[in-house]
Amino acid sequence: MTKKKTVPLIVVLTCVCACTGQGVLPPLPGDAIELGADLYEESSDQQTGDVTIQYTLFLTNISDETLETVILKDFELPSDIVMNNEYFEIKNLRPGETGEVNFKVIVKGWGLNKRDQEWAIDFTIRIEKNSAYTEQTFYYGITLYA
Repeated sequence: MTKKKTVPLIVVLTCVCACTGQGVLPPLPGDAIELGADLYEESSDQQTGDVTIQYTLFLTNISDETLETVILKDFELPSDIVMNNEYFEIKNLRPGETGEVNFKVIVKGWGLNKRDQEWAIDFTIRIEKNSAYTEQTFYYGITLYA
């Protein structure tokens, strides 16, 4: 049985603000978005030991303004994990609203020798408003239990 554990503290690694026009910058992702996650084991290949995991990130807008475009990109995963999509976009996330990003990851060979395993996944969240944007890179920890 696979259980989930999410690290309650999201670590902000890098902060980059850029403006390509005269617009007002949107809020920083770390100030505007609260992250949560859930995962479960979907299937396992008995021969290769590859385990497919359905992963869901929850992004809640905790700011007081609608976030025009929220982009998740630049996922960096450990070498034994393969992801099916590397770019996600959420449009018009209103204050208090939660958007979901669903994706699958394949953990290579884990089913042949299941053991407790921890990973840190880092990715960038970009918030765009007109021609301006803000970006931050986050580390998010997960643990799989044998």
